[in-house]
Amino acid sequence: MESQQRGKKRKKRKSVLKNARKYGKQGKFGRGSFLNEDTYQYFVRVLELLQSNNFETEEEKVVFVNNVFDETIGEEVNYSCNQLASAALEKLLPFAKDVVLRRFMEAFGENLRPICCDAYGSHIVEKLIVLASEKGKHSEEKSAENFRCWVQKVGRFILNNLEDFVWDTYANHIIRTVTECLGGTAARNSKMQQQPGANPTPAEYTELLSQFVHRLSAWPQFQELAHSNLTSGLLQALLYASHSADSQLNEKLVSKLLAKCFVQDLSDNAAALRLVEAALVTASPATWTRIYEQCFRGQLATLAQHPMANFSVQKLLDSCTDKQLFEGLFDELEEHVGSVLAQRHSGVLLSLAQGCRRLGTRQSRFMQMLSGALQCSEASELVPLVARLLPCEEDGVLRVHLHGSLILQAMLHFNKPIRVVSSLLDMQPTRLQALFTDLAGCHITDAFMQSQHVGEKSRDRMIKKLQGMYVSLACSRHGSRSLDAIWEVANLKQKFLIMDELSKKENILNNDKYGSILSSKYCVSLYKHRKEEWKDLQGKETRKRKLFADIIGK
Repeated sequence: MESQQRGKKRKKRKSVLKNARKYGKQGKFGRGSFLNEDTYQYFVRVLELLQSNNFETEEEKVVFVNNVFDETIGEEVNYSCNQLASAALEKLLPFAKDVVLRRFMEAFGENLRPICCDAYGSHIVEKLIVLASEKGKHSEEKSAENFRCWVQKVGRFILNNLEDFVWDTYANHIIRTVTECLGGTAARNSKMQQQPGANPTPAEYTELLSQFVHRLSAWPQFQELAHSNLTSGLLQALLYASHSADSQLNEKLVSKLLAKCFVQDLSDNAAALRLVEAALVTASPATWTRIYEQCFRGQLATLAQHPMANFSVQKLLDSCTDKQLFEGLFDELEEHVGSVLAQRHSGVLLSLAQGCRRLGTRQSRFMQMLSGALQCSEASELVPLVARLLPCEEDGVLRVHLHGSLILQAMLHFNKPIRVVSSLLDMQPTRLQALFTDLAGCHITDAFMQSQHVGEKSRDRMIKKLQGMYVSLACSRHGSRSLDAIWEVANLKQKFLIMDELSKKENILNNDKYGSILSSKYCVSLYKHRKEEWKDLQGKETRKRKLFADIIGK
């Protein structure tokens, strides 16, 4: 059922604000706790202002936020448990003063258990936990200590009620948020993301996180946790948090999963498969090998063709760091690539290609294997076939598959990408233009121009082959990206060739949305009227780029 639903386009949900207006007119003032009509309409206006972000200055926004929170004094719990007010408060809390955050924390203290299980109040609790965790790292010492103590207090409360909260939809997500904050992984989904190594996790947090892991691992029904979407998600959060905070703690949790949860066929259980994937990503090399031996060895081909398990095979390939082990995975899948492709599981091929590039192995065999699976009889057809990921062209139109583009990009970074390079250079001009102006295909230009394994002569041939197409590329949304990628690596002689063509069509460029941007960036007008000045400007730009190469990462 899940595999069938993957391909369906989800119906777009109406925004909270649209629904609020609709139900307000019907005399319905939000689910959850009661709000009178005036208060309800007030929060509708608050959401409207937040959505429009029509504040002239930052100070004006601060005043607005302060005024809203002044209206919540004495009503923190009631407003937090209303559908509309909760949505507004969740958006406003990141801008609140520390005193406001502490007020909400104190108000929740006496009602924490019911709020944790509330459909709307639980979201405010989660937001407060994340904010308190971040404030505990960055506020002044006394204030930071207060926030850290509150996070630990809530963490211990959640731990003491773990048996009840694990099975509750809303409280379960609070457990995840707590463990992510204790492990330092909550910043992944926060705008306040920190640099690796900055503000290390407090020892008290790690100790409390360890208690969560040990408590859950000791449960008699631990095995059941892997097979439910709700509890599997919790275990995944614990894996990432423990991996970040304490590698030994993570190893204990993965070993427990191997002993209790990964002992049966998991291919038809989506929740368990996602848990296996999290274990692969966080496990040490030795434990990774144990997961492979127990869950994948000897059945890779079958799993790669499975509608759900093929994603786990992709994660297995992506997380492999050992060259010899990867070669074993490649050999096991090699003869079955045609069947995998027939199932449209192109992500498996992409993971193989990226693994070949990353570990510098099986690159030539990958090209041969892919050519055979796509029934590529002529070398010049390699790129079009891989780009489409179809064995034959249906209507003569080149449609680029996202995974096909990414595979070609990986292959262009192989040690010897001559087959791909030759195929690109042998393509008909119209098909090459279609490739370079495609949403996914334009990124192939980046790989071709930036790969250290593509020779200068090949780049020069490509730049000459594209003569007559530069105006069309410049005036295309995605083609302009391709042209810019070419421009970034082109030498002065090659830039002259491009500019000769662009300058003759300056009016067309200036009247086009995308062409006008490149016309200004490349100084087409200056080239057309004062060529020597343009040449001097390019020399200055080149010297500047070399001077700051280390800073800009080129």
